[in-house]
Amino acid sequence: MLDYSHSPYAKSLVKMLADKGDGQVLNRDEIIEFVDKSTNLWLTKDFQMEAELEFVVMATLAALGEIEITLNSGKLINQRI
Repeated sequence: MLDYSHSPYAKSLVKMLADKGDGQVLNRDEIIEFVDKSTNLWLTKDFQMEAELEFVVMATLAALGEIEITLNSGKLINQRI
């Protein structure tokens, strides 16, 4: 079974969401930021890791049923549904 209890990346995301309160969302600009003078580099605000790796963490949390992800297209990623 997947376990995120030892992942500082997952715990940071869960904490950010919990700090916002029930029923609230985290938007992209609260999680990642564009690196100036780059062609297409986005890094996380907390750990400065690439956004693609952060999405792997988010996908794992969604697979565990801890979070829901809504893409720009409106598609919902959530294991519980």
